Amino acid sequence: MIQISIINNKKGQGKIIGPSGSLITATIVIAILLVVFFLLFKGVTLTKKSNEIPELSARLQITDSLIAYLKTPAEISGQTIRMSDLIMLAAADISYKSILETKTKEIFEKYGKTYQIWIKQDSRTIIEMNPYAPIKYGLNRADIELPGKIIVYLQLEKEKT
Repeated sequence: MIQISIINNKKGQGKIIGPSGSLITATIVIAILLVVFFLLFKGVTLTKKSNEIPELSARLQITDSLIAYLKTPAEISGQTIRMSDLIMLAAADISYKSILETKTKEIFEKYGKTYQIWIKQDSRTIIEMNPYAPIKYGLNRADIELPGKIIVYLQLEKEKT
């Protein structure tokens, strides 16, 4: 049971709250501070999450573009193969490098994308196509590893919003 005691001050100018009242006042002040802190913290996290959504969306878009590139059919010597297979052929036989570069250029220029692409196996570069060098910040980047420790890196120019 909470007991509030009101006592007269020594000068007789009114009444003040005693020890129990101070405890209640302190509890109310602390509760108000906690609510204010919670609201400020919640506002910061909402702002942070709303900023992360476009970044995540851009990351998913570049990953989808890279997957679409790897699945794109390419005709080589009368056979239709996927670009991922052509990449693995170029990694095994350097004579496919020029075909890979030509097909890659056709694919990305068809859609008017500003792109940079690197295909590496271990520390060896198979192709490095970056016609819009130097690499700029603000480009979206994704990479996928293919069998044989072949890594395909792709950067596309960030969409203007």
